[in-house]
Amino acid sequence: MSLNPNLQKVYDSGHALDVFAKTGVHFNATPVGAPQNAPIHLIGARAKIGDAATTAAPTLPPDGSLSTANNNGWLLSTLQFVSPETVDVIYGAMNAGRAFGERIIGSSTDRVIAWPNAEQVSRRGAYDDFAPAPLSDVNYDYDQRETRREMTGIVYGDLETDMAGRSRLNLIQDKRKSAALSMAKFLNEAALYGLSGQSTYGFLTDPNLPPAITPAVWKDATTQGNGGTITLWTDKNGYQKFEDVRRTYNQLLQQAGGMIDISQSRKLKKKLLIGTSLQNDIIGTTNEYQFDMAKQYDTLFGQGMWEIVALPELDDPVRGATLAIIIEDYQGVKTCYCGHQLKYQEGRIETHSTHYSQKVYAQTAGFFGVRPFLIAKMTGLTAPTQP
Repeated sequence: MSLNPNLQKVYDSGHALDVFAKTGVHFNATPVGAPQNAPIHLIGARAKIGDAATTAAPTLPPDGSLSTANNNGWLLSTLQFVSPETVDVIYGAMNAGRAFGERIIGSSTDRVIAWPNAEQVSRRGAYDDFAPAPLSDVNYDYDQRETRREMTGIVYGDLETDMAGRSRLNLIQDKRKSAALSMAKFLNEAALYGLSGQSTYGFLTDPNLPPAITPAVWKDATTQGNGGTITLWTDKNGYQKFEDVRRTYNQLLQQAGGMIDISQSRKLKKKLLIGTSLQNDIIGTTNEYQFDMAKQYDTLFGQGMWEIVALPELDDPVRGATLAIIIEDYQGVKTCYCGHQLKYQEGRIETHSTHYSQKVYAQTAGFFGVRPFLIAKMTGLTAPTQP
């Protein structure tokens, strides 16, 4: 039987890619006449899925065609069962909010966010009934952060919405989820990396944070002579890794200048931030006597007073992996947080002849380290990537 002319129109090389594109399916290939590769969103095929996994993408025929064999005039989709549940693609972790906390600060109309620092100052002298007293006073200073608003947009047509409905897909909701994901990524990146060209800092780029320390160097007793050195966590045992964490915590207490001692600190909640490559090195290790090192961390930080948060961004290919310790709050003041003005906002729905469009936007001032001395970092725990 000859090919149905309607099917020929759909699968012909001149129309196939356009038809698939309108339904949200794109191929990682260069079709005939296209200037560059199209993005990948293949369902049920091997492709690059979000940030979480990378596999080989399929290739098109050399001539860019997508012809199909005869099927007696029936659209293939009418002979398929579409499972009612939709499998969401898993993207990379966005844990900045969990690591630092989040706060709506200021207004969406604010271009700059400022918070005051109050410093008590005084002079004193020997008492005299008739002499004026030296004065005690307060100095105010203001730290400032610039805000940034970012936007994306969604558009959905009448036909593509109806076609998605045939497969029991909520196209409009899924597009809104995609826009929300885009804004969440923006807020996460701003909180960790900041924004170049303006005073919007991230946790990894804030110039006001204390400099990071480096891991302890241990001697390798199995090496002849003076012995080799052990620096990287891949070569250290559980006790040696614990010592690096303890040194980082001791650095934090030193930065506090005696305001917080070790016994008092056990009553304060702490976040232990680590690169994802270090997770097993913290709680999954034992010392040379097979003692569970997680119990040592309870002794150091206080049982139930510490939480591990894994951040993929702390696995830096240049500096090596980083760990950080943060005392969450002291004297009722949060040590740090992500300062947003808008986490997610939808604009007006614009109506066109056969489709709708809508803007989505968010606004942030990035990372706020209001008490930097309560944050300590150690970097270089893993080897940097060789060029």
